[in-house]
Amino acid sequence: EGAHILMKTFPAPKLRVVVNDDAIPFNREGKNVFCSFVEDCDKDIKLMDEVMVVDSSDNLIAIGRAKMLSFQTGIAVKVREGIKEA
Repeated sequence: EGAHILMKTFPAPKLRVVVNDDAIPFNREGKNVFCSFVEDCDKDIKLMDEVMVVDSSDNLIAIGRAKMLSFQTGIAVKVREGIKEA
């Protein structure tokens, strides 16, 4: 619920990590976001920030903590909770 409020408060791309469509089903299940599936992100995100994982249309997919966003491999976001489709 809090992520939906934040999305209304902060316009895209603030606090968002945009993922590739192929990753969406896995992230909705609560699986972590890997760097290779990140298409874009807020350039001001820092390590350990709470972030919202979204698709290219800014639909909420998951919430989690930023691990790394500047590398090509590894976990970009440790997902805390996947968001089921509305």
